[in-house]
Amino acid sequence: MVQLAVGKARSVPSTYSQCMNSLVRRPLALVNAGFSLKLAENARQNQSMVGHQHNQPDPITLLLVEGPQQYEFAVKLGDRQRAHDGLVGYFKPSKSPYLNDKLNLSKIYTPLLDTKAGDETWVKPITRKRLLWLKPFWLDPAAERIDDDDDAARKYIRA
Repeated sequence: MVQLAVGKARSVPSTYSQCMNSLVRRPLALVNAGFSLKLAENARQNQSMVGHQHNQPDPITLLLVEGPQQYEFAVKLGDRQRAHDGLVGYFKPSKSPYLNDKLNLSKIYTPLLDTKAGDETWVKPITRKRLLWLKPFWLDPAAERIDDDDDAARKYIRA
């Protein structure tokens, strides 16, 4: 897969000429990265005073602590048409991670392959169904201590 990535590597477009990787070749690095989507302020709420809304819970917001109604954002990592971004592949997190075993290494997701259904083994192409999904969260700075920031954010992690 690394040879395939190097073979498909193209020069960086001139719009990225000020970037360092346009001067030197792209090095291959194995990194561990985490992504989260933290809102800058609390989610907007319905503040209507119309009287016939008595049967709806108050406040009406899309930023729920639990439940399927909380919105999510799809995040696409890598692109076959833009191979200069440098992504070779990634592993998704384990459903129940524990210390030193946070990744599910049974499948690697890559934008470089275009396999038909049934041809896939442990290498999976990134499709619309296999995007990373992030639930946004907002931590009230007045209610949460800075030390508890990571623990409070873990409530919103989707495996």
